[in-house]
Amino acid sequence: MQVVKINDGLYYGKPIYGQYPLVGIKDGDVGCKREVYLRVIRNGKEVNVHANRADFKVLTKVQDVTEIAEDELSARIARRFEIMSTLTEFVIQGNVRSLIISGAAGIGKSYNLEKRLNEAIDNGEIVSFTILKGKISAIALFQQLFEHREPGNVLVLDDIDVIFQDEVSLNLLKAALDTGDTRRMSWLTASDWLAEQGVDQEFEFEGACVFITNLDFDRMIERGTALAPHFKALISRSIYLDLGIHTNKEILTRIKQVVNTTAMLDVHGIDEEQKLLMMAWMESNYENLRELSLRSILKLASFMKGDPNGWMDIAEATMVRNSGFTIDAISALTE
Repeated sequence: MQVVKINDGLYYGKPIYGQYPLVGIKDGDVGCKREVYLRVIRNGKEVNVHANRADFKVLTKVQDVTEIAEDELSARIARRFEIMSTLTEFVIQGNVRSLIISGAAGIGKSYNLEKRLNEAIDNGEIVSFTILKGKISAIALFQQLFEHREPGNVLVLDDIDVIFQDEVSLNLLKAALDTGDTRRMSWLTASDWLAEQGVDQEFEFEGACVFITNLDFDRMIERGTALAPHFKALISRSIYLDLGIHTNKEILTRIKQVVNTTAMLDVHGIDEEQKLLMMAWMESNYENLRELSLRSILKLASFMKGDPNGWMDIAEATMVRNSGFTIDAISALTE
């Protein structure tokens, strides 16, 4: 099966464009509003699209689908990831004490950072690093800062956005990330637990912190939320990088980049033609997917590998939000 890129078509009288798996092309008849009928798969069903020959292209390579070099959005996102790599080097070199990386979930932020930090450990560029995920209390955060207080230590807080909602944790972070020459940390409330862990209640923090977050700090500051002053304080003490990936279109663009430039799908035994079909399916369904991330394309790969002929039906049934029954329709059935 091939893929067609439609630049200008008609579907039930409405404009349609994008990439779709192509079933066939038939010359138009008296009922066709354009030169040909394009028989494509849209939302898991075969449909006819009316199009002129100059307004579509049958694609043969995954590069034709992604068109990275020609896409301004894609170029901007690729550049942001390059900057992320550069800033990671600054952290490793000790030139950046605090880095905040913001972007949608499941786009490779954590993977790229962890891979480089592991290399830095192997090369002796840093002493140690720890990646924390999930949830952390203020006193546990104080402990982690103590354990990473020496130069060459990197503490990564990956998607622990709860710390941004806790006043004590925020004050600890502001102290640890202060731009002064000395960053003194104090926990003056009596705590047997800290003593049992061998944690000093006062120390100087000389390590580095990296925050990976799905939160858009800029937008939350603009909205004037209760946490806006704290976000401003953290940004003023850190290097803040917005990867520019927050909308579904931006996430889809990032997925295309990874599929096109890495071996992520090759290791799953997916060939170029299959990549092309998978990306075309995702392009035509991305606005209705329950989740859109790199994990989504890996799910498609598992379906493709398990059932090369029926994978689209499986994908539609498991990944696309079911809009067939509205609340009103269900109510009508019960009346």
